[in-house]
Amino acid sequence: SALVKIMDPIELRFVLGHEMGHIVLGHTWLNTLLRSLSMLPTSFGAAAFLSLIFLWWARACEYSADRAGLLACGKPEKAVSALVKLGAGPRAGQSDLSEVYRRIDAEDDNLLGSISEMMGTHPMLIKRIQAVRKYAGSSEYRRLKKLVDRNLQV
Repeated sequence: SALVKIMDPIELRFVLGHEMGHIVLGHTWLNTLLRSLSMLPTSFGAAAFLSLIFLWWARACEYSADRAGLLACGKPEKAVSALVKLGAGPRAGQSDLSEVYRRIDAEDDNLLGSISEMMGTHPMLIKRIQAVRKYAGSSEYRRLKKLVDRNLQV
């Protein structure tokens, strides 16, 4: 309910499209399977390797779900603003979003940010924003967006 208060309807379409993308693309069951495999009793080296593979996969899933979200909302700038607001957290409605964006942009400026990303399930927001912008300019996005628009016409 907090998102509804800070995001406009197009930004919410990005968020819903992102989450539906996880479901449609099969991320939910694959992530469960991979996570289970990464917790099997093995040597420390094998466990660490499996965990890193799982985390890499989880981050890759976020990029493809962001693409689904962009297709759902159809507006790259709204996809970016939704990601920035998510980065701001619960106080997004009260935050200076340009300051939040500067903080997000600085995530990849140091080694700690890179290590944190490598050990996390989500890519840095600045990388996701860059990927959304790049995808929005691609021929694949334009082709799929036409199909989405055609299917939504009543």
